[in-house]
Amino acid sequence: ILIGGTFERMNGEIVNSLARLHPDGSPDTSFAHSLPPCRINQLLVLPDDQILCGFEPIKVEGNNIKPTGGVLVRMKADGSHDSTGILVQLVPGGNFTGLARAANGGVWVSSVRQSISGAQLNPLYRLDARGRLDPTFNAVFPRSLWLSVDGFFLQPDGRVICSIIRSKAADMPQSYGLVELDATGKPGRLSLPDLADNKVSAVAIQPDGKLL
Repeated sequence: ILIGGTFERMNGEIVNSLARLHPDGSPDTSFAHSLPPCRINQLLVLPDDQILCGFEPIKVEGNNIKPTGGVLVRMKADGSHDSTGILVQLVPGGNFTGLARAANGGVWVSSVRQSISGAQLNPLYRLDARGRLDPTFNAVFPRSLWLSVDGFFLQPDGRVICSIIRSKAADMPQSYGLVELDATGKPGRLSLPDLADNKVSAVAIQPDGKLL
């Protein structure tokens, strides 16, 4: 059992926000990582037992914590870093909101304030099995001054339903809604960008096709 968060110690031992437990809850001392002081946002175990870890490094200046950009890395099963290094580096203040396996061996990623090597991205993208951007998926979202994906829900037919947060103009408050994309990123039938007054955090589809 992998656990991540903002904790520094577990059972009195320094673990720096990420640890692994045995099924009975006891610490797995064979797991050791070398992450910097950080906040773990997302974890995903891959079929080969490697681990994707999305985290925000914590940088302290005086008495203040300075925002840094989220980082996505691939780790080996024992916690050591994979040779591929950093897969995604977000701009300051950015963090990861979702990770999921893709059918082609790649990985779905959603984030806030997203960029890779300085290039702006959509807030939902797909990486191939080698950690590179998958060019066959290009998400198309409603036009907004600022938009992030707070979470996403993969459907059996390849569709993706995204919980979005957006601002249509600098002087307008944020709005919250749901947007559906097909397997290539094109808009689907569902488009409710201004659905609610706060974020939508869970979605389920009933056998008759209705959304909960």
